[in-house]
This record gives sequence, structure tokens and C-alpha cells, in this order.
Amino acid sequence: MVEGGSHLRPPLIKISGLSAGFSLLLGMADFLGELPSTVDEMHPKLAELYYFVSQAAPFGTPKDTNPATVRDIMTKQSPALTHKQPAWKPNIYKGKSSLYFAVKEQIRAVQYDDLKVPNVWDVYGTVVCHAELEHTLPEVSVNLYSPTHSKATPPETLVTHPCVQAIESASSVKCKLKFTPPNEMFVLCQYSARVMHLPIKGFYQMKEKENNTIDLLVQLKLNENLKNSFSHCFVNLPFFNRGPVSVSECLTSQGNLSVSTADPRVLVWNIGQKFPSKTLEVILKATLRCDPSKKLSSLQQDEFCIGNNCYIQVYFKIADYSLTNCNIDSKTVQVTPSIKYKINSVTELQASDYKIWNSHGDAVVGFPVPTFLDL
Repeated sequence: MVEGGSHLRPPLIKISGLSAGFSLLLGMADFLGELPSTVDEMHPKLAELYYFVSQAAPFGTPKDTNPATVRDIMTKQSPALTHKQPAWKPNIYKGKSSLYFAVKEQIRAVQYDDLKVPNVWDVYGTVVCHAELEHTLPEVSVNLYSPTHSKATPPETLVTHPCVQAIESASSVKCKLKFTPPNEMFVLCQYSARVMHLPIKGFYQMKEKENNTIDLLVQLKLNENLKNSFSHCFVNLPFFNRGPVSVSECLTSQGNLSVSTADPRVLVWNIGQKFPSKTLEVILKATLRCDPSKKLSSLQQDEFCIGNNCYIQVYFKIADYSLTNCNIDSKTVQVTPSIKYKINSVTELQASDYKIWNSHGDAVVGFPVPTFLDL
């Protein structure tokens, strides 16, 4: 498996035999799925594994380790074909033709409320496709951005699936992909982009007082350009190294505050599905009590979050919306040769890691490596 002999020590990632073997092991694990703890050598799934390995690695050489493709070969009998089918698509789909696209965009952000430390955020997305088309090798072309949308943000990076044959950019925002899809659902492309404004700006102040009490203030402001309609929007307020917390006094402009059922150290502020239309702002003021005498050793602690060092985390999800205006316009989708098909596309924006640090404490900050140290 190791090319070049044992006297050479190339980087592991450059040894093709290791990559192929690891890919085969991953395919075998995916094919077996979750097995019961009492499994023995007579289990029927292990018998099927023999046939899987025979197809995926004939004569011991990995050829196609994609479980979906190998399973397709094992379970379906293809009719006589007038065209030669590629190994990665051994069978022709039979049934009603359809196309499904899902644009899932996420944003990560950290806000500090510190003039010396700028806020940071990045946006990245994934486009998933599932094509069930009745043809030997259909070709699909699709625009990632609506050509009529003037506020679309072009991607800074774009990584595509190997089935993508061409990428066309007629303008700074229009991105057209041409591809021959496999039978299974797959990730068509992944991208990252830079947006000018945070969707939700936040302000968090927390101070410890005597007798294990805490005063806190949270203010959140929705960007006026953001769609004011959420599938969910809530804030987690964790308090590590203090024991369980309880709410003594609470005043919210919207929503309700409660202790998390999963972790007694975490408060959950459920804002709801919409910010106030006039102010686009919500406020939370509360006084809490902690009980450090109750040890919660079974729960993971954050050693940095002591004293006034703490943060809140915002979670939200918006359907039919993306910050970059990346979307699949069904009018721009083309299939060659021309066939009748049904198309369905969904778009969503979600906060994956959206933190706001306490103004009165320290924060974890990542700084770029100075140029004179960047070797």
C-alpha cells in the first residue's frame, strides 16, 4: 500500500494507498450502519458486507467505495443500455423526474463591545442537490444567484462536487454550474462570502454582586435589511462555575426567560418569531441568584468563564432567506436533453456560533499572526 519503499517517509496525505484504504473503511462503516451490541459472525449484515467489498474493491483494489453507488449495483438490475454507463452511475433512474435543491447558509460571529477589538463574523453555505432524472447521463445547469437580484454577494471561495463540469461567471454575482448528477443526494457546492453588516447586533452587561447575586442586561438590535420572520430565535445565557441559577427578578420587552431543562446553569430567553416592527429591538433585564454549594461535577465547566468573564449565545433560523441572496431560481434551471420534471428548492439562514461577550469582563480573542512571524 505504501509507494516508494519503506526508506522514504512521504506525508501520509500523499500516500494514495492510505487514502484509498481509509475511504474503503469509511464506506464499509456507512454500509453496515449501527449494529446491535450482540452481533455475531452469523449476522446477515456481515454476509452482505462480503458482497459490498467484492463490488467496492474487486481483487483487493478499491474501485468505488461510495455506499450509495455500490448498494445500487447490488440491489438493482439495469436493462440493456444503448450507451455506456459510468461506474459512478451504474443504473438509470425510472420514475417521475424531479430535482431538489437546498441552500443552507450559516453565520458565525463574535461581538466584544470593545473599541480595541473589532467584531468578527463570516458566512458560509452548502448547496445540496438530489436529482432523479430519467436519462442515461442528463446534464443540469443552474444559477446560484437570481440574475435580477442587485444585492447578491458573490462568493469569496467556491468548492464544487467532482461531477461539476463547468463554472460560468457572466458577472460579479452570477454563478452558473453545469453538472451531471449522481443518483444519490450529494453536496453540489460549498461557499464562503463576506457580508457588510451583522444580522443581529448585541450588547451584554453582567456584574456579580454580594450574596451570590447577578445583575444582567441584554440588548439585541435586528438589522433593518434582515427578514423579520424567524422559525426560532432564542438566547442562551450560560453561567459556569457558579452552580445552578434561578431568576429573582426579570423584565423583558418581549419573550420569556426560563432555566434550561437540560442544564441548570443556563438561562434561555425565548424571543419568539419576530422582533418589534417599530424598534427592531428587544431588551432583557434580570437579577439572578446562584447556589455554588451545589456541585455539578457531571457537567462540563469552562475554566475561563469565572467572575465577569462570560458570554451569551444567540440562535436563530430564517426560512426562505440568505444573507448572500444565494438561491436557486427554478426559471434558470435547465436539463439536457429536455424532459419534464418537477423542481423543489428551499433556502434557510441559521446561526451556528453567534457569541456576545460581557462588556465588563475579559473575552477570548483570536489575533492574526504578525507578518514577521508568518513563516
